[in-house]
Amino acid sequence: MSIVLGRDGATLTISAPDAYDGEPAQPTYVRLELPKLKAACAVWLDPDNPEPALWLFFKELAESWRGWSGVKRWKSYEGVLAPSCTHDGLGHVQMTVELHDATVPDGWSVRGTIELEAGALGEYAVAARRLGETAE
Repeated sequence: MSIVLGRDGATLTISAPDAYDGEPAQPTYVRLELPKLKAACAVWLDPDNPEPALWLFFKELAESWRGWSGVKRWKSYEGVLAPSCTHDGLGHVQMTVELHDATVPDGWSVRGTIELEAGALGEYAVAARRLGETAE
């Protein structure tokens, strides 16, 4: 299962492999694509990690779809994925995505911004919850 966020050549794709009973946990894969940048890495969205589930971040965004002040942030346990969002009050959400390679000390790091329609945040929240259930 995958979620594709963004548009116009600036997207974040979050993909979880199908889970099967008895198999070890698998990472979720994230890919940031911008006009002059493509970066991908694996992130562990384990329900036993201390951070809130990613789908709860999307749920919080969806509940505030009409707008909010400041920045809403989420970060994976290892810091591999860190989205932060602002709302312009006019129906658009700017999501700045940071990806970090955690496989080696001082690995690479990228940052880019994608635009989301505030009206689609509910769909993203539902899809993220399904994706989270697949990753567990």
